[in-house]
Amino acid sequence: MFDTSKDILFLTISICVAVFTIFFCWGMYYFIAMVRNVFKVTDDARNILKKTEEAIDLVKMKISESVSYVMLFGEALKKVVDFAKDFSEKKRERKEEEEKAEEEVILKAKSKRK
Repeated sequence: MFDTSKDILFLTISICVAVFTIFFCWGMYYFIAMVRNVFKVTDDARNILKKTEEAIDLVKMKISESVSYVMLFGEALKKVVDFAKDFSEKKRERKEEEEKAEEEVILKAKSKRK
């Protein structure tokens, strides 16, 4: 089978090349699997970031809508307070006028008695 040491050298080299090729293919498989997993992780992270961004945009939109409603509510409340203030001032003025009228009636009655 082996005539010279050169044949043993070639056999050893061929076995080493075959083993190296097997380990190289095995390493490439794991490297490709690792790159695929990294791609999946980055894709998942990208999706999570997109969903987070959408949620933040939704919150911003809701807050801006709420602010407009709060401003409308504030204006309405201001008008109600102004109306109540005007109503109480008119009521106080009427009461003062009635008191003045009663005082005048009492003064006229006193002046007629004398």
